[in-house]
Amino acid sequence: MSTQPTVADLQRICRQRGARLTEQRKEAFKELRKVGKPITAYDFLPKMEQRLGKRLAPLTVYRALDFLVEHGLVHKIASNHSYALCDRPHVAHESLHLVCSQCGAGDELPLGDINQALTDAAATLGFVPDRSIVEMEGRCRDCA
Repeated sequence: MSTQPTVADLQRICRQRGARLTEQRKEAFKELRKVGKPITAYDFLPKMEQRLGKRLAPLTVYRALDFLVEHGLVHKIASNHSYALCDRPHVAHESLHLVCSQCGAGDELPLGDINQALTDAAATLGFVPDRSIVEMEGRCRDCA
């Protein structure tokens, strides 16, 4: 089971990296914690509008989410265009993202040696990856 990063983690990471933590970025982080599972930006927009008490442009939400992704606090799940909190934002890592196709729940597992094997296999073709996004879709414990 994963452990969610806290607002204190967010503040510490931003301070260490010299990143500007705006109120909207902080509130986006808090809302992701509240949701507790991967969520699309489209579904996230009304939650942020309700949280902040005002209408927002979709670009505003995307910028807040992209900031959190850029600083390793959130992962973007490519297969369903959703965003999920990172379990280990304090260390650079590649993860396997488990996504439930029924309820949308997600979890993160470290790739470890698997990532190195993928990188080595890519290197045999002369490919140099910038990052790995490894996802597995199926059913979570509750839905299975």
